[in-house]
Amino acid sequence: MAPEIIRSIKIDMQPRHLSMLVGFNLVFAVALAVTKVGMQTMPPFLFTGLRFFAYGLMLIPFLKWHRGRMGTLFLIAMSTGAVSFGLIYMGINIAGDLSSVVVATQLGIPFTTIFAMVFLHERIGWRRWTGMGLAFGGVMMISFDPRVLGYIEGILFGVLGALVGAGAFILMRKSKDIGVFEMQAWIAMFSWPVLLVASYFVDGAPLPLIQAATWQAWGAIAFTVLGSNLVAHAGMYWLLQRYEASLLSPFGVLGTIFTVMIGVFFLGDQPTLGMILGMAVTLAGVFIIAVRQGQSEEKDFYDQQPLT
Repeated sequence: MAPEIIRSIKIDMQPRHLSMLVGFNLVFAVALAVTKVGMQTMPPFLFTGLRFFAYGLMLIPFLKWHRGRMGTLFLIAMSTGAVSFGLIYMGINIAGDLSSVVVATQLGIPFTTIFAMVFLHERIGWRRWTGMGLAFGGVMMISFDPRVLGYIEGILFGVLGALVGAGAFILMRKSKDIGVFEMQAWIAMFSWPVLLVASYFVDGAPLPLIQAATWQAWGAIAFTVLGSNLVAHAGMYWLLQRYEASLLSPFGVLGTIFTVMIGVFFLGDQPTLGMILGMAVTLAGVFIIAVRQGQSEEKDFYDQQPLT
């Protein structure tokens, strides 16, 4: 099965564009790593709220009122923005390593596939069922590793965040006529007030926390907004205008692989053999789903992706 899947991917891409694709996934990985460092001096809700605030200000020109649809936009923003990112960042902050949580969040892809089957009545073939089995099985292998059991709540927060984000993706699929950056603008503008209020009740008054934040925290916010959102995320949309999703989507696994490598070599992550095997199984399953999903959905795979 695996050789068949791999042979189905034809890398018909200009070398410059292939380098850009790899580079964008590396930027996404670095963004997660600097987020982990930044949250050492700034709580997750406050960090995420300030990130959305900065990004929202930059996207104000894209805001457009949609009469009768603002409730749906609010639900999308809460799920893929405030709730999903809040939970995932909490998981990253709690966990003893970055790698295991980031791999666990990849369950968002099989979750999306299941929701598409249930709510959009999409047909799921045996290959994607196999990929989903591998993905869930790999995360279970990670979760039951003795080291991970010490911070299992971090994994659970990451998985729950991925689940919520997958639900938002289904709502996005029904809002295809809303532009990419317009959608991102509403996600950011709806999310940051909720996150800052949550930070107030969970962490206390934000002003002392902001004053105590180090340059690493502010640098992490700047990198995630400028590097991840405005460069890498926009660059992925630019590539999507030139190539089919069936070619681009499998490369999304690269971002997770890069994140694991950064966690090991720069953040001191020390995965056990069981964790490594679980990560490999999960990513193999996600890769299979991404290939089949990209082939069946054409541009939908990246066309409405939430913030990264």
